[in-house]
Amino acid sequence: MSAFFMYVLAGIAKLILIFLPQTLANVISIYAFNKKKINDKNFWIAIIVSLSAIFCIRLLPISFGIPTVLCMVVLILFGVYLLKFSIYKTTLGVLFIFVVSALLELVTFKVITLIFGKGSLIDILDNGFTNALAGFPSSILLFVLALVAYSFITRHVESSGESKPI
Repeated sequence: MSAFFMYVLAGIAKLILIFLPQTLANVISIYAFNKKKINDKNFWIAIIVSLSAIFCIRLLPISFGIPTVLCMVVLILFGVYLLKFSIYKTTLGVLFIFVVSALLELVTFKVITLIFGKGSLIDILDNGFTNALAGFPSSILLFVLALVAYSFITRHVESSGESKPI
């Protein structure tokens, strides 16, 4: 297969296996920390716009945490301007999900290192498709944790989206 085809395949795999679950988790956590019920229209607009922006940021030829910081800023801006949420609560939601994501990825790659060895981890991370497969478990777990947090935090929210007194 051509190198270009493999590059495109790896990009699609990352989009579906890593970026989509992480974006869902990010937006769900923003809703959770703002104690708002998910509004279908705004939620899906936020997902599509955030996913597009994050995917484009990740394609930039920059590294060393800069794409992560840019993604956090974009998510905070979307939460505040698109969803009309509090900047403080939105920032907390984004920071929370990024810290949890980093911890889950750390555990995932530690397990891979223990099973396959350090040399294999480097090989896995160098290949876009295997990198996406390796990151999939932590992305799904992040999504599940965001859903649990959302359910826990918003269990006292009325259908209007406003918090009820506990």
